Amino acid sequence: MADPGDLGDEVTKKLQKFSLSAKESGGVEIQRRDIVSSEEECVNSLFGKVIGDRKASLLGVKRAMSTIWRLHQRLEVRELETNFFQFIFSSEDDRKRVMAGHSWLFENQYLVLREWRRGLTSRHRSFDQVNLWVHVLNVPFNWMSSEVGLKIGEVFEAVKNVTICRLGGDEGSFIKLLATINTKEPLPRCTVVKLEDQQTMVQFKYERLVNLCYYCGCIGHLDKNCETRLMDIENRCLQEGQFGDWLKAADFIYGNRHSGNSGSEPKVSSPAPNPKMDTNAAASTSRHPPHSEKGENRVGGSSVHKSLSAKEGGQSLELVMVSSLGEEEEIAEVEIRKEDDEKRDIMVIEEASPLIDAGVEAEVLLADSRRIWRRAAAKAGRLLRSPVIEGNPISFSGWKRERNKEQDLQEPEKSKGGLLLMWDQEVEIRKLEGNEFCIQPAPVSSDFPLMGVFTFAGLHTPFIPAHDSFNRQSFPSILTSYKAHRHDYRINRTVRSSVAEGGPVSTSTSPGNDEHRTMLDCVIVGAGISGLCIAQALATKHRTSNVVVTEARERVGGNITTVERDGYLWEEGPNSFQPSDPMLTMAVDSGLKDELVLGDPNAPRFVLWNGKLRPVPSKPTDLPFFDLMSFPGKLRAGFGAIGLRPPPPGHEESVEEFVRRNLGDEVFERLIEPFCSGVYAGDPSKLSMKAAFGKVWKLEQTGGSIIGGTFKAIQEKSKSPKESRDPRLPKPQGQTVGSFRKGLSMLPNAISSSLGEKVKLSWRLVTIAALDDGGYSLTYETPKGLASLKSRCVVMTVPSYVASGILRPLSDAAADALLKFYYPPVAAVTISYPKQAIREECLIDGELKGFGQLHPRSQGVETLGTIYSSSLFPNRAPPGRVLLLNYIGGATNSGITTKTDGELVESVDRDLRKMLINRNATDPLVLGVRVWPQAIPQFLVGHLDVLDDARTALRKRGVKGVFLGSNYVSGVALGRCVEGAYDVAADVKDYLSQFTCR
Repeated sequence: MADPGDLGDEVTKKLQKFSLSAKESGGVEIQRRDIVSSEEECVNSLFGKVIGDRKASLLGVKRAMSTIWRLHQRLEVRELETNFFQFIFSSEDDRKRVMAGHSWLFENQYLVLREWRRGLTSRHRSFDQVNLWVHVLNVPFNWMSSEVGLKIGEVFEAVKNVTICRLGGDEGSFIKLLATINTKEPLPRCTVVKLEDQQTMVQFKYERLVNLCYYCGCIGHLDKNCETRLMDIENRCLQEGQFGDWLKAADFIYGNRHSGNSGSEPKVSSPAPNPKMDTNAAASTSRHPPHSEKGENRVGGSSVHKSLSAKEGGQSLELVMVSSLGEEEEIAEVEIRKEDDEKRDIMVIEEASPLIDAGVEAEVLLADSRRIWRRAAAKAGRLLRSPVIEGNPISFSGWKRERNKEQDLQEPEKSKGGLLLMWDQEVEIRKLEGNEFCIQPAPVSSDFPLMGVFTFAGLHTPFIPAHDSFNRQSFPSILTSYKAHRHDYRINRTVRSSVAEGGPVSTSTSPGNDEHRTMLDCVIVGAGISGLCIAQALATKHRTSNVVVTEARERVGGNITTVERDGYLWEEGPNSFQPSDPMLTMAVDSGLKDELVLGDPNAPRFVLWNGKLRPVPSKPTDLPFFDLMSFPGKLRAGFGAIGLRPPPPGHEESVEEFVRRNLGDEVFERLIEPFCSGVYAGDPSKLSMKAAFGKVWKLEQTGGSIIGGTFKAIQEKSKSPKESRDPRLPKPQGQTVGSFRKGLSMLPNAISSSLGEKVKLSWRLVTIAALDDGGYSLTYETPKGLASLKSRCVVMTVPSYVASGILRPLSDAAADALLKFYYPPVAAVTISYPKQAIREECLIDGELKGFGQLHPRSQGVETLGTIYSSSLFPNRAPPGRVLLLNYIGGATNSGITTKTDGELVESVDRDLRKMLINRNATDPLVLGVRVWPQAIPQFLVGHLDVLDDARTALRKRGVKGVFLGSNYVSGVALGRCVEGAYDVAADVKDYLSQFTCR
């Protein structure tokens, strides 16, 4: 993401070149007293920069950091630049305490804080530095000293602390450094340490390492957004695997376990940073809130620890509920009791005081009203409500809202809740009689503190957070212990929980619920248009219904995004489809025959050339008369089409090479190049003719020329028996495009409705593993916890870069191949003008008619093309308004990801005023700006070979029954995805036939 400060430098350089007037060059003098108040404000502030490629919102930063820092007084936050904030503290003690924490985490990105000094800007080098604990491994035992640690630390920007850790067990011994890391440089992975004639290679691992690019090794972006990787993909010189999860160390910051340096090895420099809490709801490791000065977590100005201690007796506890937005409410009284009359057991806490006395910091996982897992920090003595988890009812009464400073009693509220509480003690989980579980701390030695799980069995299976120290596959077993390393607390109490007979608790040793214990025929990963159509084709064409479709997002349809608002209806992804028979069959089978809308086949299409929109010929009789090409250009195209052109070369041709050789330069520059930009958002000099336009490429291969191949195809078609066309299908007239009355989203929504419960939303695939007896086990994170499916075959319809990570456990070579496909960014900008804003010369019979317009790169506009949405299909805009969908970006303009929405709209509006919109027209109504960072897979030269490499790699590893079925396989057009879905469904049916014949 571009630094806004860089723009200031550019403006300054430009101004220095200007000839300034007397007023401009006179200068303005200010006095020191003019800046006293603003400078005092800066002194009371900390300046923070979020290191990452995702934009941090002002409201989100203020809410999150105010909650995490537990400030005693008011905090004001200002957004100075993108991802650059000023935190103005009312309390100097608060400011110093927060600053002592060095780097913090916000939404899985580092927030680097700096005190004000003159000349400080967001581009100051100090904002590129974060402090991380580094484990130096493989150090010889006789070299383990703080002096050696300091010298090894010269690899980093600076070292602030050195600790010698001698743990034994799996961790062994290592040197631990608090090092300053430069986020703009690749993370050091190792270094060679020499002593006289000895040398050894030591390895580095990092605690709390987030937002690391696994390609270039820099902190601040992910590999999918790495500019270095994108350039290497274009240049076909990828070097994967240089960085990875193996650089991450367990988080051992807390406690004194690793502070085992002896008196002869002095501690170096400043103390370790305070513990931080990651505010990202999806983060995996537990975090602890920072302490107040007296070691007490404070909420709303009152000490939670003191309040809890005053209520130690019996089952009356004080709770703190933390909402998903970080707002807190303190509850005065909570009654936890057993409701025998309703025959529902609830949690029974034998004694709560030991948890309170221990003062254990812990973390609670809960589900909010949207059934999404959230996190909140809490002490072990504080329980949290989780309203939507199926399980045991808990009665709440006597709420006291601290913010109102008065007790607000309400009717007791029953809330279904299963609670998961983590504390720093090893526990044993035992299955008792019926559906009871016993969670009991195990005795441990004081010098080997462990981490455990304290849970109430209200879940289908006790939920396991995504933490490195947990073994998901083995939880829960009849007797299970988990080990990690935080604090040393002893809590020798047993906590029991039970559920009614037939309750949701599962004793299965595999994660997940009992929804699918039997073997499925097929699991389709991804509920985009490809995945849904494969499931539909299996059901309608092959009578295969034992299928499940899983989708990580909360909706179906993938990139198909239809929006309806204020009388407008527009698309922010694909806009239309070619009404081929497979596409129409899918629509009819989905019950959408009466919802189909087709464009006017006689509507013109335009290409911008020499400042004018020129119509493209729609039929052969138009060829002699259209003015987009010169007469010599038309002759060259005609001669080339019949075979009077250079012979094919001995290598795979790009689209540009093929078209220039066969049809001439004008056809390429004025027709094919803008078409490639509009359809693929691609660079025709790199797109493969064979892969991207295989049907045209095949004409020359089979007939010796394009015309010859066409005649041969017609002859072969006439010889083959004529297949009867499905009488249910409508008959489109001429070359046109189609959609549905309420937009393209109607198709995935209709298919999803027909599939019903076979479509699983918010199911994120975590792992896939081959079963010994054939088939696959797939483990998902779902709104109800972990779930496991077993299936004879799997179809991957997710993007190739997602499929790569999923399939890596099955084949590294296949995963590497799938990473080679390039997806450039594309933005869809939807705007509306009044009809009178259209230039007179662009109107036909007083109306804007046509499909839209394409823009060759040579014509000096950024926009790839514009679709006349309100002219193409009915009821897309209010009367008197024109709706235009514009695409910008692509392989030749990947820099759009650094632009704001306003800048993208400005670019589109500026382009349209050059040929379509009156220059003095009013500003457009902006309806939507959707940036797709990885939009359309590029079928580059070698694409088919790479795809074959991925399939071959799976086959060589003995992976059977895994199918690739997305737009990088079938083609990028929506109709091609549907055609490919029918092909994949047929392959799946053929594969499954071996099981039905047994």
